[in-house]
Amino acid sequence: SVTGFTITGTDASNYNVLQPTGLTADITKADLNISGITAANKVYDATRTATLNGTATVSALANDVVNLAGSGTGQFVDKNVGGAKSVAVSGYALTGTDADNYNVVQPTGLTAEISKAPLTVTAANAVKNLGDANPALTVALTGFVGGETLATSGVTGAGLASTTATEKTDAGAAVISASVGTLAASNYAFTDLVDGTLTIRPISALNNTEVTTLIGAQLANLSGAQVGSFSASQLQVFSPQQLSALSPSQLASMTTRQVSSLSVGQSLQFTASIPWGGTATWSVVPATGGTFTPGGLFTAAAAPG
Repeated sequence: SVTGFTITGTDASNYNVLQPTGLTADITKADLNISGITAANKVYDATRTATLNGTATVSALANDVVNLAGSGTGQFVDKNVGGAKSVAVSGYALTGTDADNYNVVQPTGLTAEISKAPLTVTAANAVKNLGDANPALTVALTGFVGGETLATSGVTGAGLASTTATEKTDAGAAVISASVGTLAASNYAFTDLVDGTLTIRPISALNNTEVTTLIGAQLANLSGAQVGSFSASQLQVFSPQQLSALSPSQLASMTTRQVSSLSVGQSLQFTASIPWGGTATWSVVPATGGTFTPGGLFTAAAAPG
């Protein structure tokens, strides 16, 4: 309704003023902004979900009664790693006597960072026999998030496993070192490296076939202690040529038990000083009637070689 208009002039008293009638207009809702909310940084999890922090508030006009309802949820613009990424908010609503007079405006301008998720590069354990070349060494990747796998994660390249062990490394455990190699990814970081163990099986654990392989490739490189660890049955695979090729230091470590186990046709050659000066090479050749005493004395004849 309209009020307040009057008339003036010489003849004004001859008239009644009628205020305007039938007027209409629209009252549109006012926008009510939500404040007090921020978006939290997160580590990559293969989702767009964003965590909201703070307390959402609104300030209605004058004495209007308006309250917030609902629970706000945030979503990054995409799931990928990056800084200052936009976060959209939804889920808030208005309640209260005067709520119908307002449009709720969800929080805007929020940003947060998504940082790379860590992956673990683990060197796989491996086993080999003494004297063998190293087996193929591999690594495994673990720690993928959100149901991703190596095939779906965007990881490229390959990790690297390496060891300082060689064919000449003694039996025992050697470290297999894990490294990043050529691995690369936009959403993952290769921050955790876990080493593995290369177990090198000793001579005592080898079967005769494996002993044949060992002495065929590494006989000259075996230490005296290693030669002294062959069992009686393992010595049976030595050829006469291999026995005669043993060095003085290797022969010096052989035990009476080992020498006693040699078969007819096998022989050991020793170089020794002779009383009248110089040295001579002697072959100890087990014969059918030959025996060794507990002290290692061979009773069969030994002929100069």
